[in-house]
Amino acid sequence: MTDRQPIVNATTAPLTNVLRFGALVDACVQRPRHLPGIGVFYGHSGFGKTWSAVHAAHRTRARYVECGESWTKLRFLRALAEELGVSQRGTGPDLVERIIIAVCRVWPRGLEFRWWRGCHAALRRAIRLQL
Repeated sequence: MTDRQPIVNATTAPLTNVLRFGALVDACVQRPRHLPGIGVFYGHSGFGKTWSAVHAAHRTRARYVECGESWTKLRFLRALAEELGVSQRGTGPDLVERIIIAVCRVWPRGLEFRWWRGCHAALRRAIRLQL
């Protein structure tokens, strides 16, 4: 028996899937404004897709919502609202409005309409992808 404590490295292992997912997130965030911010990360079961997504969410301070196969749009909106700390009550359009306000920053008054329309369109695209 030994009295020595093993040395443990407390950092994240540089796994290939974690690095690739991080590169995907960086590419989506730093894309030109005219391109959509959509990325696809896929693979067989057990290859670390979920772990990579959780790690990237922690690294970038993003919100992480894991969708179930049987979820409806309203269920997705409620889960997203819960993650953002927004009230989950009301209809789908009510939730969309609250989520947009929670996620998007307020711009100067002259840009409000374009900002609102852009955020609303982006959220609608994200919800459509959940089908």
